[in-house]
Amino acid sequence: LSETALKRGKLSLIILAADASDGTKHKFQAMAEFNKVEIIETATMDELGYAIGKGQISVIGVTDQRMSKKLKELCLAM
Repeated sequence: LSETALKRGKLSLIILAADASDGTKHKFQAMAEFNKVEIIETATMDELGYAIGKGQISVIGVTDQRMSKKLKELCLAM
């Protein structure tokens, strides 16, 4: 879902798990750069999944601008 939304220009922020595979990191970093979307690398796949009530998650795509701004602030404060 995040990949499709990113390609369609719907994302304002990408949160990438620090322990995601190198392939996943490279793919999303390249797509984020191409689409001019900020990317934050933080937490682990377990922590990201827990934060949204799921299992392991390597990438979260955020579409809402205000939510993106708040998440960036929170991640930088960690």
